[in-house]
Parts: sequence; structure tokens; C-alpha cells
Amino acid sequence: MIGKIETIIIIESLPKGELKTGSEIYYDTLEKHYKYYPELENKLDIRLFIIANKTDFFELLNYIKFNLDYFKFGMLLHFEMHAGKLSGLKLESGENVEWEELTEFLNFTNLKSRNQLFICMATCYGRSLYKSMNIRETSPFSGYISANKEISAQEILDDYKIIYENLLVTHNIVKAYINLESKNPNSNFYYKDTDSVFTDLMNFTFERIETNESLKNELIKNIEEELKSNGVEFSKVEIKEALKYTKENYIKYHYPKFTLKNIR
Repeated sequence: MIGKIETIIIIESLPKGELKTGSEIYYDTLEKHYKYYPELENKLDIRLFIIANKTDFFELLNYIKFNLDYFKFGMLLHFEMHAGKLSGLKLESGENVEWEELTEFLNFTNLKSRNQLFICMATCYGRSLYKSMNIRETSPFSGYISANKEISAQEILDDYKIIYENLLVTHNIVKAYINLESKNPNSNFYYKDTDSVFTDLMNFTFERIETNESLKNELIKNIEEELKSNGVEFSKVEIKEALKYTKENYIKYHYPKFTLKNIR
């Protein structure tokens, strides 16, 4: 079933003196639920990690990476920290984790889990993660919840309480997000799956090509060489048509791999 969750890992790294929203979600919603209903079977595996700096952050990611065989999938990784449009995640120490650094780990983990990794970005500008993705690689998640603007701590607590209260019952992140939509239609958090992210990434990639002469010239040169190898003179092909041809081929060749549609 799409969106099925069996493991939740909350990673919190917030400055001293700030409301520890990740801890509050863990103790007041997730852990409290199982204290009230200890007899429940098929409980979610819930874990909270509080880290301070970049060394701790990557040690934790490596711990998860090398112990994936011992976790139950689907896995939900919840990032509770500050973030910027371009700077990536900002840890308690003030250090930044670039979006590209995070994507590298997520790509491996999602592929290893056979497309059963889900992400909750309880951060400002979490949507910016998609700009670090490579359309030629596999997606770093099956689906993710994020915002594309600044988010307050209260918004995080209110919206994620709704999400997790439902998730504890349904064990499904898609159903939990739909529940949030029904209860708070004005939420700044949005759910996207790999199909919609692929579309966003395609548009982002070709917008860059259209506005960057160096990228466009490199692409045209590659197209020219490919057409010549097939006996077609580039002078007979309009650049606009060549770009359209390339975009269609990107979809044809990269969509199945990116969305892991070819996984059995």
C-alpha cells in the first residue's frame, strides 16, 4: 500500500532556548499514545535523536544507512531544525548541511528500501530539497511533506499533531496528510510523491537550460552529435524542436528510474 509506515525517526537539532518541537511531538503525541494503549499490537517503531552538530548529524545518518536491514519499512524520517532556500539545513551548532549532502544519503536509503522512504521536513523552505535532486538518478524518497516558505514553531506543532495522531491509527502517511488537509485546508505543508516531484524537477531543469546559455549550448551540441550519428543534419532541425525532442526523451528514459517504477 502506498504510504505505509512502520518506522518513524525524528531528528531534532534546534538552538538552545527555542521550543523543542520535535521532542514535544515525540513525547506528547507518539510516545504518549503507546503509554495510553500499551496493549496495541503492530506498534510503530518510533525513535527520537537529538543532535548538535554536523559530525553528529552524519554519524546518525551513517548509523541509519548501515543498519537499514534492521529497520522496518516504510520508514519516515522527520527533520526538525531550521533551513534556508539555498543553505540547506541549519543545525544547533550553526553549521549547515547542504541540500546536496542530504540528498546523497536519501537517494541511497530510498533505493535500499525499494522506494519505501518518506520525508517530513518540519523546517522552513523544506521544498527547496528538490532543487538538489538529479533527474538522472533515483528519487530520494517515495513521498515528502514540506513547506516552501517560513514556518512558525506553532504551525509545526499544530499540523504535525494532526498528521501523527492519524498516522498512529492508519499507519499511512498519505491518509494522515489527507486528514490534515480536511482539518486545516490553509496549512502551509504539502505532500508530494515522486511523480509530482519528477514533473517539478523536469520544469526546473529545462527552465535552467532555457535561461543559461552555457547549459543550452552544451545541450544543443550533444543533440547535434546524437543526430549526426543517426545521419540527420542538425541544420535541418529547429532548436525548439530539438529541445522538445530532448525533453520527451528525458521523460522516456529517466522517469521509470527516478520514480523507481522498474523496481520489482
